[in-house]
Amino acid sequence: NVSNDGSKPVVIANGLLTLIDYVSTVTRQRKIVLIPFTSTVVSRVFIGNKTVVVNSTTAVELLPGATVELCMNVNDINTTQPTVIVSSLTTGTKASRIITFD
Repeated sequence: NVSNDGSKPVVIANGLLTLIDYVSTVTRQRKIVLIPFTSTVVSRVFIGNKTVVVNSTTAVELLPGATVELCMNVNDINTTQPTVIVSSLTTGTKASRIITFD
């Protein structure tokens, strides 16, 4: 999920790139993939207590305080190892997460 914690709307569309740094369950080695917006599905948008289902590669204007759920086809993430996810837009806007699985 990517949240807009800023004070201005952000357009999630072409130009969005997501980097995923993880350990593969197949090769057991570190793998870094770069996923463009065209390979990303906007699944849902959360605004306050409302959820809007999108399920497409449609551009979304993310209002301040809103969150968008993005889905990408990465099947071999080893959940016993930390995973780093960084999304960025051409405007310089970025979101990053380090995920550890229990």
